[in-house]
Amino acid sequence: METTSILVLLLVHRIFQKRLKLPPGPRNLPIIGAMLSLDKEMHKSLAKHAEKYGPLLYFRLGALPMLAVQSAEVAEELFKQRDLDFASRAHSTILYTVAKYFGFEASGIGLAPYTDKLKQLRKVCTRELLTGAKLAATVKIRWEEQGEMVRGLENLNGKDFELKGELHTTAMNITCRMLFRKTLLREE
Repeated sequence: METTSILVLLLVHRIFQKRLKLPPGPRNLPIIGAMLSLDKEMHKSLAKHAEKYGPLLYFRLGALPMLAVQSAEVAEELFKQRDLDFASRAHSTILYTVAKYFGFEASGIGLAPYTDKLKQLRKVCTRELLTGAKLAATVKIRWEEQGEMVRGLENLNGKDFELKGELHTTAMNITCRMLFRKTLLREE
């Protein structure tokens, strides 16, 4: 029964995969994807596959779908003319999985789906936080808050602590000092 279920699932998966118009690439095996066709020097393996399949390759590393771009012209088309098609992050990425583990999910600017709200948020960040002059002016703030975190960890004298919480507090304090000139959080 279990074997039959697995075979049916693989068959259904293959049927749906064929309906998708994906770029060519090396053969993807169940579970491991195309890992066997890639060497330690992945760039050389991808260049070899590009000679055979063309400048745009689709393959999977394990369960993660990958798209490899092997020419400047194709990269320009993807990132300039079709940028909205690739603007949102897939929820199957390693980055999303790590963020979910740490409790952020798609709430941050780096992982949120591409919407009008996200475009506005990025504009505000670019204009208010990430200009060269603003970053140069806030180097001292970042160093001070990192120092506060290190001093706080030293004062624990070997006691257990949650690194996630410490990093979150430090990031929040840096952001709040950059925006409001005072810290928001300082756990004692």
